[in-house]
Amino acid sequence: FEKLEKWTVGHVRALEERMSDVERWLVDKEKEKEDEQVSEKETHDSAKEIQEIREELSEMQSRVGELGREMAKIATAPANLSSGPTRQSAEIIAPQLTSSTM
Repeated sequence: FEKLEKWTVGHVRALEERMSDVERWLVDKEKEKEDEQVSEKETHDSAKEIQEIREELSEMQSRVGELGREMAKIATAPANLSSGPTRQSAEIIAPQLTSSTM
């Protein structure tokens, strides 16, 4: 009877250890899954932010280009093209630009 009791106790302990190992493995797997989901969400959010920055940069480039064209028009206007330096003060009216992003 003692041998059976020792064998049973030994096997029960071994099963408890094994169950403990399996539980730790399951917890680790769940953490990995959660980390992957968080990582994927962060990646998606980052990609969205980068796309927004690209769109804003594109708009800024077009505005700078438009500003350059306006400056070229003003600089090459017949009233501003004189043969010598003069103290003319040209009144410049800046066009008002409206944007939906401001």
